[in-house]
Amino acid sequence: INARPRQISGGQKQRVAIARALAMEPEVLLFDEPTKGVDVGAKAEIFKLINEIAKQGNCVLYASCENSEILSITDRTYVMFDGRIMAELKTAETCEDEIMHYAVGGTEAFVAS
Repeated sequence: INARPRQISGGQKQRVAIARALAMEPEVLLFDEPTKGVDVGAKAEIFKLINEIAKQGNCVLYASCENSEILSITDRTYVMFDGRIMAELKTAETCEDEIMHYAVGGTEAFVAS
């Protein structure tokens, strides 16, 4: 608790940032690349915390360029290209290839190969 920010790891910094946000008791939380630069253990802890936040009835928006993260933590996926939403996907029914199809501007329906 007495450590200076430069003395703690990236994962610890992320957890501090999340704790500060939660102290305000928000109903909606936006996570923008929350696991960037953190180790695998810290990622798992952050994912667990985000899941707990969502289970408590809070709205969680999760932005990431890591498709594997999107697929592991979300219920619904919105894919954007050039500032526009290209697709709304049920995460359980999609895959990285479909996400990439729309992320690079695909407009026709995705067909798995």
